Amino acid sequence: MIEAETVNIKHLQGSVVLKADVELKQDEKNLWRCHGRVTGYSLIFIPKGLLLTLRIIEHHHTKTLHGGVGDTMASIRERFWIPNLRVAVKKVIRSCNLCKRYRVKPLLPPTKAMLPHFRTDNVEPFAVSDVDFAGPLKYKVPKNSIKKCYVALFTCASTRAVYLKLCHDLSAVEFQRVLKEFVARKGPPQMIISDNAKTFVATGKWLLTLKNDENIANYLAIQVIKWRFNLSRAPWWGGLFERLIGIMKKSLSKTIGKGMLTFNELEEVLLDVECSMNNRPLWYQGDQFDNQVLTPNLLMRGKPAILLEEDIALIAKEEYAIRRAKFIKNCKTHLRKRWMNEYIHAMEERQQVRNKGSNIKLPVVGSVVLITEDIKNKALLNIGRVESEIKGKDGVTRGLKILLGNGYVIERPI
Repeated sequence: MIEAETVNIKHLQGSVVLKADVELKQDEKNLWRCHGRVTGYSLIFIPKGLLLTLRIIEHHHTKTLHGGVGDTMASIRERFWIPNLRVAVKKVIRSCNLCKRYRVKPLLPPTKAMLPHFRTDNVEPFAVSDVDFAGPLKYKVPKNSIKKCYVALFTCASTRAVYLKLCHDLSAVEFQRVLKEFVARKGPPQMIISDNAKTFVATGKWLLTLKNDENIANYLAIQVIKWRFNLSRAPWWGGLFERLIGIMKKSLSKTIGKGMLTFNELEEVLLDVECSMNNRPLWYQGDQFDNQVLTPNLLMRGKPAILLEEDIALIAKEEYAIRRAKFIKNCKTHLRKRWMNEYIHAMEERQQVRNKGSNIKLPVVGSVVLITEDIKNKALLNIGRVESEIKGKDGVTRGLKILLGNGYVIERPI
């Protein structure tokens, strides 16, 4: 092994014109060595930029357990002198696949996209709805036992109103029951947006089956409900309902505290939370304001219903009823104008914060990428190959389809 190494180094030194900033002398084996001011310390001279030089650096980088620049250089200079060694070692470490795995940083998210049209269109409440589950919540049952339940939260994309319903579990059958009740109370939505939870995926398939089944006659069989799923592992895509889930949890926590309620009592508390959330202001309120506070309830109803204390005789009169109807219509029109002029414009004024260190180079099709998970140890993360890009309506790449080693193709956001 030593003889083979000696022959290779001789061939390497003889293939180029030796130039060095240090004194070179041949030893008894005719190998060129560098001699400095330290007696007995002479290193074998290796020219830079050659393939064997690269392999020597790679060997010592592996020998030091993929150490850094300093560790690798120290190991090499126990035997060899390579000009511009630091530059060469840095180049080898940058190209080391194992070191890349631990050195790589996640891609920065792209710039914020424009609001979708259904966020700013003047449509009926809950025409476009977002849905998600929250929980679990605990409730008591007879015989001092405790069970878990969940909250299905439906959010209106335009008015930001919410509809809360308690569910016994996360099964598709239970959610289908909740969805039927939602459609019966709020009307059939044109589109429902959710994440990729198994419950929602199963319900989306159930809706397609329901519409194609001629033997089933109910609300959903004759309605065209489009179901759109957000990208996997992208909770910020569902920021519309994720923020409201936080508000709901805070309200429940402050209301219940450490108390343990029954299922019916929990439903009653949830109604109060829903009412409170629908009465919240839609944006920041200053110290002074002239108009009535714009809330989801105000946008949905236009004006509170006539109270029972009002004069029934006046309500029964035709002129009063017509005048009242015109007044309510004008109120709704005025509220919609305020919604457009104040709420929508307020969202426009929020400047899009662009990432200062935005992605200079995105992975192209065929690139090998490291898939981030909740695991902190990068050695346990999966590696995949980019199959295609997922672009938004603005043409910006916002996700990737990645082929795993087991043959599965997954979707991940940037």
